[in-house]
Amino acid sequence: MKGALKLHLSGMVPMLQQRARQMPEAPALVTPDRIISFAEYERMIREIADRLQEMDLGPGKRLAIWCRNRWELVVLLMACWYREILTAPLNPKLPIENLRMHLATVQAHALIVEAELASALPPDWTIPLMELESLFASRKQPIVEGAWHHPDPELTLIFTSGTTGEPRAACHTWANHYYNARGANQNIPFKVGDRWLLSLPLFHVGGLAIIFRALLGGGAIVIPENRAITPEIIERHQITHLSVVATQLQRFLQEIPGPGYRSSLKCILTGGGPIPPHLIQQALDLRPPLFTTYGSTEMGSQITTTRPGDTLQQLLTAGKPLPYREVHIAADGEILVKGPTLFKGYWKEGQLDRPVDELGWFHTGDIGRWTIDGYLKVVGRKDNMFISGGENIQPEEIEAMLLRLPGVKQALVVPVPHAEYGQRPVAFLEMNEDAPELDADRMRQLLRAFLPGFKIPDHFFPWPEKTEYMIKPNRKVFQKIAEERLAEGD
Repeated sequence: MKGALKLHLSGMVPMLQQRARQMPEAPALVTPDRIISFAEYERMIREIADRLQEMDLGPGKRLAIWCRNRWELVVLLMACWYREILTAPLNPKLPIENLRMHLATVQAHALIVEAELASALPPDWTIPLMELESLFASRKQPIVEGAWHHPDPELTLIFTSGTTGEPRAACHTWANHYYNARGANQNIPFKVGDRWLLSLPLFHVGGLAIIFRALLGGGAIVIPENRAITPEIIERHQITHLSVVATQLQRFLQEIPGPGYRSSLKCILTGGGPIPPHLIQQALDLRPPLFTTYGSTEMGSQITTTRPGDTLQQLLTAGKPLPYREVHIAADGEILVKGPTLFKGYWKEGQLDRPVDELGWFHTGDIGRWTIDGYLKVVGRKDNMFISGGENIQPEEIEAMLLRLPGVKQALVVPVPHAEYGQRPVAFLEMNEDAPELDADRMRQLLRAFLPGFKIPDHFFPWPEKTEYMIKPNRKVFQKIAEERLAEGD
């Protein structure tokens, strides 16, 4: 391990240059209308790095990017890292006031924004900005030499809600991303000739990690026009690797034409929350290897993942720890992690706060346990648990049971105040379009086969049309919606 931990010191720049020299014609990026080779990819990165230098952006500077997934964003991110710029990719759906807060948190020196989004900015905007399209409009022969001033520079600031619900910017270095990608590629090879569909947003660590896996393994990143995943897109671009959350997996499986469907897929990697068992079984019937995973922003993406050839029962877990990660279950059931993929800290007022205990463990706030064969089962989050009439309730347990009911696509359980019991659970459900009619009484009847009475929700609400803009539902937002509906007598 000690020898391996020196591998990252060569840095991203020589690795990119090596790819451009050794496999110049191999695809690096694939878009709906063009294929960008590694040679062109490396040249464009250097061109944009030149433009960033002209903007006085370099080592020690912080740049925020407000943009949707597109090939220019991948090139821009790589150019920022080429120049050792600490980069914060932001959710393009952020309301303006939230955008201001995010920019203030990272103390951004400048903002690069997609032209369509720039029109939403108010006239009193003060942070220096440039439109993404303008950055790419006039390029010239690159002159920036590829050399890092620091062997392990800070590269990214990725926002996470963490255990408090307040957005925090997690800072990662090159080594953090390198070792996460290296361990991930050892378990799921991503090599020359492979293609990974960019179906997760690049402001999320799961999407960002694909850039590093591609650089290390030599595979291509496919950037679709939107993040919709269909068999037609898989076939047209010969996708071999796919990362999805549960809702994306369900929608994709609904699009499959029939049991005889075959594709180029070598890997479907799914995580980001509980995966209903029937979805795992349905995905297994497709025959490409399915992998379930548990990860976190602070650890740079994947922490544990299942192995090729794992059984259905093993796929109902989050897998085993990947290389360069350590995982420990504390006495109270909390999942603790550490290793070279662990972030450098939360960016706060120009300083980095790295909240680890005296032994170097980061406390995730998640509750888990080991199976008899060493696989991790994630039970839920410590801060989601609440007490009802003296009984502990873990909402994720109820959600897992709701996802077993016919037609349930998504389920989220939150507590609401109750005069007698203190708090009681209520559930939000998103149903499939062809789902059978299930009224509240029928729901309760079905749940009694799996849950004691005190864990059965008092109310069942339809999934809100407008929810929080993060990739995962924000429980505090849903809790507020539930309280408002109860107050209205819904």
